[in-house]
Amino acid sequence: MKKLLNNPWFSGLLVLAAIAFVAQSLLPSSARPRVATGSEVVSTDEAASSTPASSIHEALAALQVPASMRNPYAPRTAPGSAVEAVAPKKPDETSSTFLLSAVWRQDALTLALINGSIQSAGSHFGPLHIESIQPDGVWVTHHKGRTFLSLGAPFVLTTPLVSAAKPARSGG
Repeated sequence: MKKLLNNPWFSGLLVLAAIAFVAQSLLPSSARPRVATGSEVVSTDEAASSTPASSIHEALAALQVPASMRNPYAPRTAPGSAVEAVAPKKPDETSSTFLLSAVWRQDALTLALINGSIQSAGSHFGPLHIESIQPDGVWVTHHKGRTFLSLGAPFVLTTPLVSAAKPARSGG
């Protein structure tokens, strides 16, 4: 097979065949020649008189695709079933993700890269307080306690939302 592919005449023949197949697939179906069988041959006068104009319009209307079928991102439902609209629920808590990307020593300081921000021991980063930085991770404290952030492992901290409504004062 390798000898055949090295032959320029054989390679040229394969290229021509590939071009012919691509050209045939790109031609519209109306431009392709069609061979009619004996039962399909009908004179043009018979074809024009047997198909009224209204049936063509009805056939075209039946071919129209509804908008929900044209959208590839629309949810799929069975025909005739109704989709219930569900109101989005307000979250009771938020979550923050922290990712420790790097730890390094610079002079006497040990630094950590958390979510793209350079932090040192004792600093505050959002709800986190950086306690200590070690070669394999960082010890942090937060409202839930103390956690070790490992290099490359994401840490998700969920925080309850504070209500915006203030409690009513008693008149005393």
